[in-house]
Amino acid sequence: MAYNFVQANGSRIIISNSLVTSVPITLSAWIRRDAVSTATRTIFLLSASSDEISLRLTGSNTLQSYMFFAGGGGFAISTNGNIIAASTWTHVAARYSLSGSRLTISVYVNGVKGTDGSSAVTFSQGALTGMQIASYGGTAVFGGDIADAGAWNTALSDTEIVSLSQGISCRNVNPQSLRFYAPLIRNPNDIRNNRTLTLVNSPTVSSHPRIYT
Repeated sequence: MAYNFVQANGSRIIISNSLVTSVPITLSAWIRRDAVSTATRTIFLLSASSDEISLRLTGSNTLQSYMFFAGGGGFAISTNGNIIAASTWTHVAARYSLSGSRLTISVYVNGVKGTDGSSAVTFSQGALTGMQIASYGGTAVFGGDIADAGAWNTALSDTEIVSLSQGISCRNVNPQSLRFYAPLIRNPNDIRNNRTLTLVNSPTVSSHPRIYT
């Protein structure tokens, strides 16, 4: 079973310590957006007091990742122009890699990479200690289902991200670098670290996509 989030009531999941705090980072999840969602909707948020990473849907139902660096005075955006259909399970992922002071973001829809975004900025490595699923601090709430959410402290390869999009479980892809894994099957647990996640405004259980464990 997955979890269903209602855009109108701010339902979301909060993780007090993301355990994925510094670039490189890879995020992965299965989503099934509802037919009425509009505007920006958040899938993943990693945040600190001044810096943040957000993997989200735009108002035109395309995938976008946005990273803002308050200390570095800049931001980077990566987009994927493939329209994400309503009521259909879709795999989404984002990869964040750093070379010197230049960050590169890549986003994927069903294993297909969109247009990379990059920017030469600085931010506080180790500071991204907060994580939310399906919300940007109670706003930009995702409407629909999210399942099999994972986060790694490495930049997964294109081949590894394709494997995830084919239904391979997060815990079977580069498991030594996996730092967060919430299958979201009935119990909202991070099974990588044996901890219960905090549900806000009662997201409900829904049907789950097929995942190969």
